[in-house]
Amino acid sequence: MVAAHFHAPSQELVNAFRTDPATGLPLFDTYNATAMKDSIDFWTNGVDPRLDHTIGVPTHPFKYDPTFIAKKSWQRVPEVYGQYTPMKEIAHYKCPCFKKVGPFFGSSTTGPYCDTMMYC
Repeated sequence: MVAAHFHAPSQELVNAFRTDPATGLPLFDTYNATAMKDSIDFWTNGVDPRLDHTIGVPTHPFKYDPTFIAKKSWQRVPEVYGQYTPMKEIAHYKCPCFKKVGPFFGSSTTGPYCDTMMYC
């Protein structure tokens, strides 16, 4: 699987999910003081649980599937685009909306699982 790096989450967005370990409240002023890059960082810092709903983090389950673990290698060039993947715009491979046509992957554009994009 290769992530869409057009909307790749930034390190700053990942850091924004840090919380105060004692209160669980967001760290509005100091969230970016520590970069959560390694898997241990997600255990040693307070983290909002919505992180895994928004961002695919290497070593974390992808789309809540404990058998499908996100990997850094999913990014085409992790050194350029970072190691994180967007969660909200990528379909799980077990979803009926997921389509594979040759080397291409995507979600269905017809039927009940239709992607809709509006232009203003």
